[in-house]
Amino acid sequence: MLAVCSKQDLSIVLETIAIIAYAFDLSDDGHWQFAAVNERFETAIGVNRTMLVGRPVHEALASDLAVPLLLHLDRCASCRIKTEFDEHLPLSAGSTWWHSVLTPLFVADRACRIIGTSFAVAEMVSIERWQRSTQQQFVDMLASLQNAVLLIDPRDMAIVMANRTAERLFDSAPGGLAGLSYLALVTPEQRGIADQITTEITAGFRESIKMQRHFMRRSGDPFWGDVMAVKISPPLTRRTLWAALIEDTDALKTTRQRLRDAVEASPSGFAVFDADDRLSLCNTRYAHDLGYPNAEVMQGLSFMALIRHSLAGPQGVDPEGSDEIWLERRTQWHRQADGTPHEVKTRDGRWWLISENLTSEGGRVLTRADVTTLKTREIELRQHDALLRHGATMARLGYWIWDERTGQCLFCSDQLATILGMTVARFHDTLATRDRLIARIHAEDRQRCRMVIAESRAEASSYHIEFRIRTESGDYRHIRETATYLADRGDGAPHSVGVFQDITEQKSRELELELSRARLERQTTELTRLTEHLDQTARAAQAANRAKSDFLAQMSHELRTPLNAIVGFSEMLLLQLAGPIDSKAHEYAGDIQTAAHHLLELINNLLDLAKIEAGRFELDEQPVDLPHLLRRSIRMIEKMAAARNIDLTTEVAPLPPLIADERGLQRILINLLSNAIKFSEPGGQVSTRIDLNDQGEPTLSVQDRGIGIPSNEVERIFEPFFQTSYTRTHRYSGTGLGLPIVLSLVNLHGGRLKIASTVGVGTTVTVHLPRSRLLSPPPAS
Repeated sequence: MLAVCSKQDLSIVLETIAIIAYAFDLSDDGHWQFAAVNERFETAIGVNRTMLVGRPVHEALASDLAVPLLLHLDRCASCRIKTEFDEHLPLSAGSTWWHSVLTPLFVADRACRIIGTSFAVAEMVSIERWQRSTQQQFVDMLASLQNAVLLIDPRDMAIVMANRTAERLFDSAPGGLAGLSYLALVTPEQRGIADQITTEITAGFRESIKMQRHFMRRSGDPFWGDVMAVKISPPLTRRTLWAALIEDTDALKTTRQRLRDAVEASPSGFAVFDADDRLSLCNTRYAHDLGYPNAEVMQGLSFMALIRHSLAGPQGVDPEGSDEIWLERRTQWHRQADGTPHEVKTRDGRWWLISENLTSEGGRVLTRADVTTLKTREIELRQHDALLRHGATMARLGYWIWDERTGQCLFCSDQLATILGMTVARFHDTLATRDRLIARIHAEDRQRCRMVIAESRAEASSYHIEFRIRTESGDYRHIRETATYLADRGDGAPHSVGVFQDITEQKSRELELELSRARLERQTTELTRLTEHLDQTARAAQAANRAKSDFLAQMSHELRTPLNAIVGFSEMLLLQLAGPIDSKAHEYAGDIQTAAHHLLELINNLLDLAKIEAGRFELDEQPVDLPHLLRRSIRMIEKMAAARNIDLTTEVAPLPPLIADERGLQRILINLLSNAIKFSEPGGQVSTRIDLNDQGEPTLSVQDRGIGIPSNEVERIFEPFFQTSYTRTHRYSGTGLGLPIVLSLVNLHGGRLKIASTVGVGTTVTVHLPRSRLLSPPPAS
């Protein structure tokens, strides 16, 4: 009751205490303030109590009184137990020793009020008590330390006392180190150095020691340890001793490495900040989360500096409002460090769960876990829940609550009444009892419903049933009912909850489905017959396609003979081998030769394409020097390039011979180079490269800086006779057979072709041949 009573009631209670009594409350901002004091406290302190109540301790009292009192209050609240202490305080009643007792009071497991009492004690008794308490606390402190501690007499370096950790470190039985010389614990080669330091200590030249020593356990095993020693004067002693703190460096390294490995293995970000709020340890995951390459570059940075850095990166938080507002709120979490998890969303759409706790040294331990998947599922679940609710509304499900003890309907939803063709009020007037409702069920379904309901009620279990029920208008609706019984503290099943769903349309659809199934079976039979007919038609079309290819191959071959004659005779006329001709005839002869060459190229392309489609094109595979073949192909199109002032460049890497059709490869090179020159602007550049890719495949590529190909037409350029819209607009000549033949020849070689093009920038065509076609491994780069 004292923890939550008013300050007025608390003051009345304190006045009933015969000694000094006082109470403190913890304010919302974390400061201890006076809640009430009795008259004896007012007399001892010398301050009017009306000036104290409601004021923080650090403002109401002088610092020499407030500081120690606040320390005791914090210790009492954190330890959560009654705290007793003796202090020598200068009060208005005179300087004397006071014995005080603080008792914490809790609300919701939180120390929010502390009641204190004090009374004066004899000075000497208090001093002795304090000395004995201090002496015991000193011994207890040494025994509880996790580090090895030795108390050493500097006069002869004898060990006065060793805690249990030190005895375990040196493999000694309890009390086995007391009386031994400190020099007996170091290895023989170290004793000379240790003896010299002992001399310096005895002479008073040293006030502290910090070094590394090679020690010897009592079992004979050596180990390295870090030693830090200082002068102390223990309570109830009249001499100065050395307190030596020893850490097993080997074990410490192992422990630290294990700690680093454990921290690094954590799937969450992990960080430790010291009492000055600077980073002392973190794993790689935490460093990457904050946008740092590794943990080393973050060591020593302040928490605020790290948070500000993270705000600038893509994984920085997406604060509500300004960065400074979010920083203030984030700093408040960090200072509290009470373990409360906080969800934070970053700019890249990820969710993080951050939790911080205080350490015993005043630092903070932080964990940062990626909960994006969980958060996404949570959002999806909420969306699904909303959809389910919406679906239930659309499905027009009606539900009810029935009192099985009285046989009365306690609740009927609007939709349930609508299914029965009435209002809720009408339902309660006419059908609100079990017998009346069952009387509405179709006579053929009624007995079955009674049996199911009776069995379910006897076992207090759920049931599912379908039946027909008569509506207010007299027609019957098909209903699916699901209900469950709710037990009431062992008194049977007094309530039931159920759902009505009108499935009349579903039943109608089931009937239609049966009819449709019969129709489907008939249609399936007809479809099978049509499929067989289509297969026959497809085979006929394939045969016709092969016949077409055979015809093209035959006709192209027949046309090449007269065309060769036309080319030959036109060349004779141009050379005037049969006698001089006039200039007009010479021009006509040139036109005839140009047209014949163009027609011959078209027929050759048609012939090759027809052979490939008809499966009659066979590769004449033999060793081919691809770089030599490239140089020969460039010589064949140099005049074409020179006519358009196109600069030809090549880059050839060392390449072993490969097995391929030389004529086919040359056809690929000539077609790609001709296209690149044709579709480049005058004065442009065409680059050719031959090398091995990362998979060791022979690769050749041709790049131009010409008009390019629209992205929606890239896939169609391999269709025979297809010309891009840019080709038609700019009136570039061509048959549209070059690239289809190139693709077919590449496929025959088992290779693959890739094309990359941008309108107005240029086109790059790359051919990859199989690595298995190389005669020998490629030369070392």
